[in-house]
Amino acid sequence: MGYYKWLFPKIRMIRHGWYLDTTGEIPTPKPFSHVVGQRTETWSEGVAILYNPNAQRDKKHFVGLSQYWLEDGDVRGYAPQFDALTSVTWISNFESVESAQKFDSLLAEKATEFLEKERNVGPH
Repeated sequence: MGYYKWLFPKIRMIRHGWYLDTTGEIPTPKPFSHVVGQRTETWSEGVAILYNPNAQRDKKHFVGLSQYWLEDGDVRGYAPQFDALTSVTWISNFESVESAQKFDSLLAEKATEFLEKERNVGPH
């Protein structure tokens, strides 16, 4: 998105949604939430490559992307450590830098509340 807090001091953004947790035996959708700019977001988050079954390409050509293909009639594939399935970014433009800074103190609390709520509700 190209957001820099120092360049846009009155803008605040929160991204939340679901990612694919592949740490267990079965990949499971789980909620996530973060303040935009507080972690590195790559251009490839949420990008998935679905290979043509007749393609002769090396499946490791696109590093860091979710990739899926057919193998003996079954879907196979892999996903990066963080693979956003869906997300929404909430954007707010405050009237003053001071208002934005006051809001900063509430972001972590609200993100935590969202995650607790979503963990109790589960995927829709």
